[in-house]
Amino acid sequence: MPRRARLCSCPTRIRDYKIFLKIKVKFVILPDISQASARNIVLEITKGHIDKASTYKILVFAPKFGISHMKFMAKVADTLVEAGHDVVVYSPNVKPHVQKISTKAVAIDVDFGVSLDLSSAQRHVWSSNFSSYFELAKVVLKTNRDLIKALYNADELHDWVRDQKFDIAVSEGMGCFDALFYLLGIKKFILTPSTNPPELINEGLGIPNTPSFVPVNNKGFSVPMSYWDRAQNLFEYVVTSSLMRYMLLPEFNGYIDERFGKDVWSIQKQIEQTSYIFVNNDEFIDFPRVLTRKWHYIGGLKRQQPKPLTPEWENIFMSAERGVILISFGTMARSTEMGELRRSAFVKAFQAFPDITFIWRYENTTDNFCNASNIILHDWLPQVDMLNHKRMLAFITHAGMGGVFESAYAGVPVITIPLFADQLRNAHMMQHRGMGLIVDKDDITAERLITAIKEILQPKYSEAAHHLSEQLQNKPFSPEDVLVRHIEHAIRFNVTASKVQVTTPMVVVLLAEIVEESMENALKQSMVYGKMMQQFASMNISMTNVLFQMFVLPPRNIPHTKIHVLLRQHIMDDKLLL
Repeated sequence: MPRRARLCSCPTRIRDYKIFLKIKVKFVILPDISQASARNIVLEITKGHIDKASTYKILVFAPKFGISHMKFMAKVADTLVEAGHDVVVYSPNVKPHVQKISTKAVAIDVDFGVSLDLSSAQRHVWSSNFSSYFELAKVVLKTNRDLIKALYNADELHDWVRDQKFDIAVSEGMGCFDALFYLLGIKKFILTPSTNPPELINEGLGIPNTPSFVPVNNKGFSVPMSYWDRAQNLFEYVVTSSLMRYMLLPEFNGYIDERFGKDVWSIQKQIEQTSYIFVNNDEFIDFPRVLTRKWHYIGGLKRQQPKPLTPEWENIFMSAERGVILISFGTMARSTEMGELRRSAFVKAFQAFPDITFIWRYENTTDNFCNASNIILHDWLPQVDMLNHKRMLAFITHAGMGGVFESAYAGVPVITIPLFADQLRNAHMMQHRGMGLIVDKDDITAERLITAIKEILQPKYSEAAHHLSEQLQNKPFSPEDVLVRHIEHAIRFNVTASKVQVTTPMVVVLLAEIVEESMENALKQSMVYGKMMQQFASMNISMTNVLFQMFVLPPRNIPHTKIHVLLRQHIMDDKLLL
């Protein structure tokens, strides 16, 4: 006779991020149902009875500019759905990216006929000449302009947004699009950039940009920077900020004026309206920098958990005499576009390590350029599963943010070959953390690669990588918790960025003016002054500002002068960390 079902009463605690409910429930434990299974049934039953006031309606705006961007925004949406919220992902197609975003949220895909010249972009990322950078920027800007015009003239979209009455909107920080949704009735905003945000966004959020010791977004410098690095970093910051402020912002604000009336709203005001920014990075990976409570790291959000390799791949890994090195340059930069000289250099370098198996993500496996027994070409790889295999030695990557986190969580040292955009900065972050080396894409020779591979196999790199992995996996708060709790807080309260005021202490400015003359005399004797100051002067930038940014924190390899000590002491007394 089967055991009699028994009725029991047990307290169950349901954890819905910050909402904790103690619910008394009664359920029947049948003979063939375990305690854990019964508890899961109860949780499913009670899930629908949680106070509806905790469910918010959220718009996630995710144009299909690139696969890595689409995946990151899908993770953001899924995290919010799993927290019990009503989430809609609005995704304009950007050809050739027309596939649906894989998400648990309601996904709305629309086609305005906008396209990205992907083949042109893929060719230019392997080139370093100025014209290639210019052409790449033109390709991206053209796509942005086309999409902006389409959205601003989409009356059906405007009516739909007004009718939905969203509580908050989430986007990567594309100001012109965000401003449109604000003017359509969504008054609260969250930014979730998949890459390091532009300095202009930091300014709008009240976060000071400090090029004296923080490398700018699209520039690769090591930390701590030398005086010469600081001068170049400052110049890059001034140039890019000026282009944004005096060329792109007026153009994009013009679209707002044309549709809604002059001076009704602007991108600058929109940025200030932002409640929080969640950056796809981590404090244990990013450079040290000045932050406010508006900035939160969510790198590793809903990271893919590794699975065992298929028998075929497992056999390859276990048969490698010394181990495996993985090579992949992501979806935007194709290995087929790197050119014959670089390709030959890779093959020659890999052949110098016959005891290591090199697995290379190569998009066209029919290319007959490689017949080495220790090189395997494949057009798709289970990258996360491979990186977490015990026989993985190192990862050769372009330093995209996705690969950075996959290698960091797996504890695998990296050889980075940054190609464009934030990848230069990402590469130096990994080097700064002791788990990476950098090879310039214009310095790819067999000799340079052999040297890099020999170096990355030194124990100190794997030790640093494992240490970072432990830090990331044992953080007190998960990125999912950080994202959900702050978004719910932003919906309930008015926490716009404009409420935060961050200013430079006047004492620092006065001190900089006092020491300007003595510093200028010293600078005139250096290479920095001759190469940079004329360019700053031509842009009408005061010497005080230049000196302040370059010399508030001196590099470690130059002794502190009395001036440096005085400046730093006043800064610390004023409770501003620079």
